[in-house]
Amino acid sequence: MHHHFRNVLLVIFIAMLSACSIHIGHRHMIYDDDFFFELKAPNKASRNALSFNDDETDIEVLPESISLVIGDLVLGQKRRLQIENVSGKVEYEYRVNGKVSAH
Repeated sequence: MHHHFRNVLLVIFIAMLSACSIHIGHRHMIYDDDFFFELKAPNKASRNALSFNDDETDIEVLPESISLVIGDLVLGQKRRLQIENVSGKVEYEYRVNGKVSAH
């Protein structure tokens, strides 16, 4: 179930990234009812370096300068996925109601 949630959020993220613009040194944020998305990138080159695997279900390259946070509120459950580059490796931290959980 959690793996499915991550894949759904990645698909949403891909669609949003293709349509969003990023201002140098600023965050791109979307808040819509019980859903939010935040992308922080220092410049367009960093954003363009972000890449996905061939079937677009996972991130292959995430520059250290980029931070992604996706979350929602479903049936009283606050879910949050933070994606960052930690020492050259893409790390996913998934939380449910503020507690770290397996994704």
